[in-house]
Amino acid sequence: MKNKSLFISTIVFFLLVCGNYWLDDFFKKHELPLLFVAYASLLIIVFIVLLISLLFQVKRLFRESSWSKSRLFLIGTMTFTLFFTVWSSFGFLNLKKVRSRNVLIARTEDSSHGMSVLKLKENKHFIYRSTCSGGSRVMGTYSIVADTIRFSGFDRKNGLPNFKYGIIKIAKALNSKVNTEVISLYIDDNHAAKRPLMVMLNNAIHLRD
Repeated sequence: MKNKSLFISTIVFFLLVCGNYWLDDFFKKHELPLLFVAYASLLIIVFIVLLISLLFQVKRLFRESSWSKSRLFLIGTMTFTLFFTVWSSFGFLNLKKVRSRNVLIARTEDSSHGMSVLKLKENKHFIYRSTCSGGSRVMGTYSIVADTIRFSGFDRKNGLPNFKYGIIKIAKALNSKVNTEVISLYIDDNHAAKRPLMVMLNNAIHLRD
């Protein structure tokens, strides 16, 4: 009975993680930030409880003379759920943004041998990742006018520069001897990223306003 309750709790937690972006939109739409913070805190607490329970189940498994199939199934379910939660940054993953088709991908290697990647989605959302800032990631929206990409969503709180826009042009990218499409990211008119992003895929022209 105890393992059954733990299994049900794991499934419920998994469903909440998967549907978190709908709840996120709901809280923002109805201006309920405190309720969202309470909900997010509850998810983190449940995650910790499930992690401790998983370790306890593994310990009990190795103490058994013959491994129980039901316990193995429970451990597998809990492991998958917790791994999925970590992979999706504790559930705060907007699947609508991630699953949309890429129309532009650009990347560069930074001086600390990390990688920065910018992906523009067909639904006018973007994802920017940088392994040089502790694996920071930001999601937001963008618009394209002529050769300029304007971003909404960058925030210094995530450890990344507050880029306002990027300009696509033909130039030499890092470690490249030939001219190619690159994107220079700008915080403002006087401050740009040290290295441009080299465009790997560009089907974004049809998205221009």
